[in-house]
Amino acid sequence: MSYVSLHNYTHFSILYSLVSPKDLFYKAKELGHSAVGVTDLNTLAGVWDCLKYSKETGVKLIIGCEFNFINDINNKNSDKSRNIILFAKNATGYKNLLTLNKLAFDNGVDTAKKVYPIIDWDMIESHKDGLICITSGGTGILSQLIMNRNYDEAKSQLQKLKDIFGDNLALEVQANTLTQRSGVYNSNIDQKTINFQLIKLAKEFDVKIVATSNTLYLNKSDADKHDVLLAIGLHQPKSSNFRTKYDPQSADFYLKNEEEIVSFFSRNFPDLAQSFCDNTQLIADMCEFPDWIDPKYSNPSGKELPIFPISNEPDYNEFLSWKNNNTDFISSLESYKKDEDKLYLRFKCKSALNLMSFDDKKTYQDRLDEELDVIEYRGFSSYMLIVADYVNWARNNNISVGPGRGSVGGSLVAYLLGIHQADPIKYDLIFARFQNKEKTAYPDIDLDFSPSGRELVQNYLRQKYGSDRVAHVSNVMTITPKVYARDIARTCEFGSSREDAVKIGTDIADSLPKDATNIASSLEKNPIFSEYAKRYPELKNYSDI
Repeated sequence: MSYVSLHNYTHFSILYSLVSPKDLFYKAKELGHSAVGVTDLNTLAGVWDCLKYSKETGVKLIIGCEFNFINDINNKNSDKSRNIILFAKNATGYKNLLTLNKLAFDNGVDTAKKVYPIIDWDMIESHKDGLICITSGGTGILSQLIMNRNYDEAKSQLQKLKDIFGDNLALEVQANTLTQRSGVYNSNIDQKTINFQLIKLAKEFDVKIVATSNTLYLNKSDADKHDVLLAIGLHQPKSSNFRTKYDPQSADFYLKNEEEIVSFFSRNFPDLAQSFCDNTQLIADMCEFPDWIDPKYSNPSGKELPIFPISNEPDYNEFLSWKNNNTDFISSLESYKKDEDKLYLRFKCKSALNLMSFDDKKTYQDRLDEELDVIEYRGFSSYMLIVADYVNWARNNNISVGPGRGSVGGSLVAYLLGIHQADPIKYDLIFARFQNKEKTAYPDIDLDFSPSGRELVQNYLRQKYGSDRVAHVSNVMTITPKVYARDIARTCEFGSSREDAVKIGTDIADSLPKDATNIASSLEKNPIFSEYAKRYPELKNYSDI
């Protein structure tokens, strides 16, 4: 078997794909695929999960990303975006994928709800090393030129792609007969016409053709659930015709096997159908197994946190004096000779403790020694110093900082450093909830800064540690039972009006406990949820979207 499914989305393409990374890889293994491409739209957030299940199943992961593309980022309003897919052949390619993804958001179009990320020719040419390009589907870089009958421009841009990528280029034909008229949410697509024209261009320009199934759900029977997901994402009823909508008879975007792909293309291209599949294996063979996704690849020591720059601190000379006065203690611990941040943290904490007035000094001293032992064992001394540094910088620069919350409130070290303002011994707070020697996760410190001061704090961090070491972290939220209840009621139009649907969804959501996390168990345990499910079977039928 030679077919490799290259164009697949996971649920990290939020509210666009139903497929979890785990299910994608296990289904690919079931179908006999040796490898599978992951091409989430404008994101690489799923790569770690995909690597995990690639190793579990033995199905090779081909890391890619589908980008929004225009000719020139300086003329955003004069060009409608199209799509292009780029795969990483090696570690260099992966680095360039990450860079292009960042550039896409840095140069994106701001809409009312989000940033619409975009790349252009200059970005691609500057970061082409280690990348393979395929031209995407009906909204692809060449497909939309074909649909607009702009054949000369299609040829010109294909030549440009070939000049950039050489043999690392393939044209994508899809095993569906999707037809779609242009609209607010839709592009004009006739996949049959696109396939014919791309095959003609491939022959003229001597470029490979690869066949894909453009996977948005795993099984053919999932088409209706996927339609509901699209409706939820666009905040419109399932019945609406004013939204992206795929006819399951023509746009069967499920994960296909080689036999289905060959059968589809053999109807019109009997002599070429098998080669379309063989070329997908060729693309897969050009890509290394992506061990370089794992941070250990570039950082085998496993030490990911930066070292706090002690020598730049205003009390550094005082620290050196303290260090000289504690040589007996320091020499008894070998690690202090090479990890000065550990010693500096002890100095800061003991200095702060000496300034406090309390009745039971031994209790505090014992607790401090216990916490420092754990923090040093886990290698988090610099981490605590870094957090304390920017919290105290913010306070010293009249930026409002919250008193602290979460499990860090149980740390005396954090209290002495000024990270939070609640004495954990006075209030019987437990340090082990924050950190202990058996815990494998990093510490989690929740901090609150006034909105007007956040950018100032971020700028301070960039100046001190470098802009390449400061990043925003985003969360990927799943649909909780409460959200699901409201979405399904509105999307499937429960009741006799939109107002009824909103009320029913709210009634169901309000009946669920705040910590409800599983829709199936909520259906079983909650009588109101179960009663509504009898009247509106959609509540149960779509519970696994």
